[in-house]
Amino acid sequence: MKCISRVHVYNIKGQEVVDWLQAHALSDYAATFARLQLDSLHKVSKLSPEQIVAVSEAAEEDEVGAKCVTGHASTFPVGVRIVLEEAVKSLKRDSRSLTLSQRLSCFTDAHSCSFFNVLW
Repeated sequence: MKCISRVHVYNIKGQEVVDWLQAHALSDYAATFARLQLDSLHKVSKLSPEQIVAVSEAAEEDEVGAKCVTGHASTFPVGVRIVLEEAVKSLKRDSRSLTLSQRLSCFTDAHSCSFFNVLW
């Protein structure tokens, strides 16, 4: 039996993605993820290699826009793209990328499931 305390529900939309980006030293790209509405680990885990390229291109566009304000910008380095690809691959095997209903289905305690059904 699994302990119900291991189910994490984030109240702030997108906070789990920000935490995940920080854990992979990618927090500079949080605004791009937010703009693209990649606001859950479930969504991020579904990114294909082509979509990861699109995210990196969007980050480059955000940087170019920032150049107009700050006077300097950098492109999305190939190394960062590799880190993002590897992080997404590992996320596909991470239980945090499951939807709440998928997470709850892992529990065998019928009382816990009934409790959450009342809440939702």
